[in-house]
Amino acid sequence: MAHFGPDLLLGYEHRPCIKLGTQHLDDPADAIAEAYQRVCVDLRTLTEVGLYGYHEVPPPDRLWIWAKDLDQARKDLPIKH
Repeated sequence: MAHFGPDLLLGYEHRPCIKLGTQHLDDPADAIAEAYQRVCVDLRTLTEVGLYGYHEVPPPDRLWIWAKDLDQARKDLPIKH
């Protein structure tokens, strides 16, 4: 991250941006819901930062969990939200 700076987006983080920016959005809410399907957890504190707070966490400290698996992850890990 030091080389690329705090605005670095990894490939899987950049994907929603491309997906949302290159399609005609008949229903923006549906497009966003499909593009953002993973929740970020800050590994430094095991705090859930949600679907859109990942930019506040350095890339090496991001744990991604599919939104559909979040309930189980909360049971298996001491995630704070």
